[in-house]
Amino acid sequence: MSYFVSASFDSGYTFREGPAVDFTNVLKVNFPSVNEYAYNTNTTALGNLTYRINPEHKLSFTSLFINSAVDAVGYYGVNGEGTNRDAIITTDEGFYIMNVQFNQDMIFVNQLNGSHSFEEKFLFEWGVGFNKVYSDEPDRKRITLENYQLSLDDDPNTNPVFYTNIPFDNQRFFQSIEDGELNSYLDLGYKASEQLTLGFGYNGKRKERNFNSIRYGYRITDRDNTPITDVNNFDDIFDVSNINIPEGSGLWDLIVLNPISNEVGNVNRPGLPENTYKGVMNVYAGFVNAQWTPTEKWLVVPGIRLESFSQNVEYDVINIRPDDPGFRDVYENIFVPSLNVRYSLTEDSNLRFSFSKTASFPEFKEVAPFVYEDVIQRIGGNPDLLGGLDGTGATYSDVYNYDLKYEWFLERGEIISLSGFAKTIKNPVNRVVAADATGTQRYFRTGDQADVYGVELELRKNLLSDGNDNAIVSIGLNAAYTHTQQDLKDIPAGEKNTFGTTFDRDSDRLEGASPFIMNADLNYSPVFGNYRPKATLVFSYFADRIFSLGAGSLGNIVERSVPSLGFVLRNDIGEHFEVNFSAQNLLNPDVSFVRENTGIGDVIIREYNLGINLGVTLAYKF
Repeated sequence: MSYFVSASFDSGYTFREGPAVDFTNVLKVNFPSVNEYAYNTNTTALGNLTYRINPEHKLSFTSLFINSAVDAVGYYGVNGEGTNRDAIITTDEGFYIMNVQFNQDMIFVNQLNGSHSFEEKFLFEWGVGFNKVYSDEPDRKRITLENYQLSLDDDPNTNPVFYTNIPFDNQRFFQSIEDGELNSYLDLGYKASEQLTLGFGYNGKRKERNFNSIRYGYRITDRDNTPITDVNNFDDIFDVSNINIPEGSGLWDLIVLNPISNEVGNVNRPGLPENTYKGVMNVYAGFVNAQWTPTEKWLVVPGIRLESFSQNVEYDVINIRPDDPGFRDVYENIFVPSLNVRYSLTEDSNLRFSFSKTASFPEFKEVAPFVYEDVIQRIGGNPDLLGGLDGTGATYSDVYNYDLKYEWFLERGEIISLSGFAKTIKNPVNRVVAADATGTQRYFRTGDQADVYGVELELRKNLLSDGNDNAIVSIGLNAAYTHTQQDLKDIPAGEKNTFGTTFDRDSDRLEGASPFIMNADLNYSPVFGNYRPKATLVFSYFADRIFSLGAGSLGNIVERSVPSLGFVLRNDIGEHFEVNFSAQNLLNPDVSFVRENTGIGDVIIREYNLGINLGVTLAYKF
């Protein structure tokens, strides 16, 4: 019996500063200056217990817990220059939003696995796992003001006022997601001969999600007579003593969209969630494969997989068409073949070819039509991904993958490989602005096919080694160039689709795919007696990539290229102590999202600087 236990906790503060713009259909809100502060924590616990019954039979149980939390506050328009085209007082200055929120994700992963061999011919492996995920936003506060510039003039007689276009411009928001997943596998291998091994197996997964959210809006009864003398203290205003009960006696009413009952009403009363959805996904598959070595130079691995896929989503959300049925339910049987071939050119070089067909299913967040409203953007799901409103459309994406690779193994730990790859995606999914007044970004099957072609180079070489062939100085490189193109088609809302969008072009690049990606590292590992430090310099880069496709004549939202350089020094001191130093983001680039072709040039949607992160770690090994 053996066991392994690990636990860790880390935390950190971040600060971001830069502009933020809401430009979906048109320029709606512009914040030339935004300050965001965040405190992040991450707790991880991992345990593994393995019981080896005898050399042929083994059981293993693994449990993992992750608790990740972010406490953040953002001040949008801190210099008084924020603008809003729908402002009540002035559209030219003084628009301001304070957004305070806490997010927590808790992940529980539990797996039981077994491995059993019989007579050196049969190998039976199995596993079952149950996972839970809790993702909560338990209390988001959003305060919206006009004439914020008056808070900066040090004149107590001039003050900002609340923005009151709708009650939910000032709000409390609560959201909860609970996921449960049960998965399992069975894998039986039979060694028919020295040249042939057969495999038979089963994979199964059932995933359920429950989601709900609710907002409480503050309807200011008389904003002109509710002065804001301190923009850092809203507790005095939103104290329960100022609620408008009886009517006319308070500063604000609390509004909820979904009342408990019509008799109770939706003013100054608790409410029911305004958005809920429940999703269930089942994927059950059986497969057969083989490993065949007809000669010493050839290895052929064919495989066949049959999948049964079903997905059901039931939802009750606001801002949905009144004729929408409130659910989608699909079932598909999918045939998935694969083939891998390896040919040994020499003792230290191979040529590999692989082909596979896979299926990509939409995520629950892409399907459920709930809209999450960030300060400057709104992103929602689209149930049309599951067959459309009339049930005749695509419910998943077929993906065809092709790879051809040459690999050359030099000395120990060294490799040079060059590969070409291609991918065809049927009915791809992209995030696009929907054709509505709110400028909400939703997920659409934007065309019939997307094509991907590329080449990849991988290199790992020891530049200097000691007498035992241990690397003292080594380099590593991984670089890939990818060309993507997809056809685009207009999607009209109507009998076949709940939501619609249009394009002024018939093709574009694929969302999220960067045409060039590179990762490189330089390692120095000298040996001075018992002192063996290791220094690593790491560089990464990705070229501009599409974050969201533009609709109509509007350009794409593009995430600009970001180079990143980091340095890590590890020092083992004796048998127990370790002192490490790290420096991340040494180039300190800007992270920038830009809306292209707006009619007024490229507009920066969001931009900030991450800063340089320096760290020192002291570790003691028991």
